[in-house]
Amino acid sequence: MATLAIACALAACGDDGAAPADASVAIDAASVDASHAHGHDAGTGDAATDVDASSDASTGDAGPVIHGCSRGVAMDLTDRESVEIRFSDESQAYSPACIAVAEGTTVTFLGDFSAHPLRAGRVIAGTPTPDAEGTTPLPTTTHAGGSSASFVMSPAGAYGYYCVPHATIGMVGTIFVE
Repeated sequence: MATLAIACALAACGDDGAAPADASVAIDAASVDASHAHGHDAGTGDAATDVDASSDASTGDAGPVIHGCSRGVAMDLTDRESVEIRFSDESQAYSPACIAVAEGTTVTFLGDFSAHPLRAGRVIAGTPTPDAEGTTPLPTTTHAGGSSASFVMSPAGAYGYYCVPHATIGMVGTIFVE
């Protein structure tokens, strides 16, 4: 099952971890094949959606695995001051979905929040579980309006997020802040 989680994370993040050299990263979610980025059944409680605080033996990466994403496979964007995460009706996926940023980085989500409301939390055993207020820089109440929302990522930690109506079909993501 760990191989599936890593394959899903690599498909979502890119296997080489390389990112464009500009100050922010924008990837068009419509160009990502959602069946590869989130090719798992989130309702089964598999490793691709659940939280696993153990180390990931296949990457040698100690730390949490959230939504199939670990720090070892996250797209490394720690050299950026700002990052964009895009989503659309066509993709029903966040792109990029698995990233690492430096503390203080501004992460901007771009897409239709009325169709894809954003909430901080994790899908655990097929159940969306919101994070408690004060535990994340992401919205702990549903952000459901507009087409852009920015968050300054602090403090350091691992933060999951999901689309409220599409969490159980894999519209999830993770941001590692260091």
